[in-house]
Amino acid sequence: MPTITKTTSDTASLIISAEVPQSLKDTIAFFGTLDTAYKHLRTLELFVADLEDGQESAIQLFPTYERDATILAERYLLPEDGLFLVRAKFESEGFWGFLGPLNPLLQIRMYLQDRHERKKDIDYRNKLERRRLELEIGSLWADNLEKLVNVLKLAGFTKPQIRQILIEHYHKPLAALGEAADKAGVTDISVESLPDAT
Repeated sequence: MPTITKTTSDTASLIISAEVPQSLKDTIAFFGTLDTAYKHLRTLELFVADLEDGQESAIQLFPTYERDATILAERYLLPEDGLFLVRAKFESEGFWGFLGPLNPLLQIRMYLQDRHERKKDIDYRNKLERRRLELEIGSLWADNLEKLVNVLKLAGFTKPQIRQILIEHYHKPLAALGEAADKAGVTDISVESLPDAT
């Protein structure tokens, strides 16, 4: 269940385990989709933090309807806000390790874990139980997005604008990441907070 929290300089390591070998095409597609989802989430996180800090000028800078994560990153993110591949193991049950800010990495981990659990549960439960589980998960997602929506409302965004922001910068990138993770054979994902360097 992704959450939006005020950004800090916390850095974390995202460890993604996968079945190996996978096709190069699927692995590259997964990396690209991971980078795109990360850029959208990180930009949204920084934008919300700016709004919470009273920086209303952020509204002009934030590309509300921008779908291209590269353009989005060029307009809003600094180079140090990027996601970096820092280690990898290419053996049976290999992994990829990425370094980046904690909050977007936690959102990615929680989304992929929730998605994986839903898939397992759906495979084993009857239709009535499946529907109950879908409603329960939907409720949890709604609770976690409430803060984001409230901040956007306070900043003066209309309901259609908020809907567009959530679709373009949250739901679409995470859904695409889930599909790419399936194709890339992702089996597990974790986030490790790194100790503060100060």
